[in-house]
Amino acid sequence: MTSLIKHHESQQILKFLQNGSVRGAIISGGGIDEAEVSGLLESVFPMVFVDKLFSDRDISGRKSIVNRNNFKGAYLATKYLLDMGHTDIVYIDGPSNRLPSIERLQGYQKALQDRGREILPENILKGDFSDKTAEKVISDFITKKHVPSAIFAINDMSAIGAIRALRKKNISIPGDVSIVGFDDLLISSEIDPKLTTIRANTEIIAMEAVERLVKMLENPSIGASKSVIDPVLVERESVRRKL
Repeated sequence: MTSLIKHHESQQILKFLQNGSVRGAIISGGGIDEAEVSGLLESVFPMVFVDKLFSDRDISGRKSIVNRNNFKGAYLATKYLLDMGHTDIVYIDGPSNRLPSIERLQGYQKALQDRGREILPENILKGDFSDKTAEKVISDFITKKHVPSAIFAINDMSAIGAIRALRKKNISIPGDVSIVGFDDLLISSEIDPKLTTIRANTEIIAMEAVERLVKMLENPSIGASKSVIDPVLVERESVRRKL
């Protein structure tokens, strides 16, 4: 399994994959752009892509996709905050060209729409999946605008950055601001307060990807396929009902 994280690493891995040294591959991570992926789609050996955005016409031959349901996860998180009485919900987004960013933003927006809430562009903050950027954008938002009722972060690391920013301003979590993350990283259950988050079922996604690849290797007649794995809400200590 190859995890593509940094651009220069992805270039090296792509060359390795394309020289015929492997029988199959699982491609996961955000460091590979869609132009690079298009070259892999034209290759003949089996490949499974995890969390990649393709149209149905792009996937053919011995290629498969296993995606997490980012839309549903973000919808669940936002709906949960709304159910807990929060209406002023700030969202920390990610890079606009990444599948999780696209789908999680859509889920956040749809949950607000379904409750008749206005989608405020100023409440959507541009992040990059990192805790440092999330800390900065939340700190700037609070300084220039106001303290929101709740924050939904695109991933747990962004949520952790938001918590750090709030604490530096002596803002209580969840007393003053409730926070929900996404991914359910190990650290999410170890920080204080323990983070309410969306479990992405990474283990199931990994097992599904491996199973797909093995089947394609064992049976060359197996063609393209696509599956989506649903996430679940994990309630911990970072959300408080708004009175």
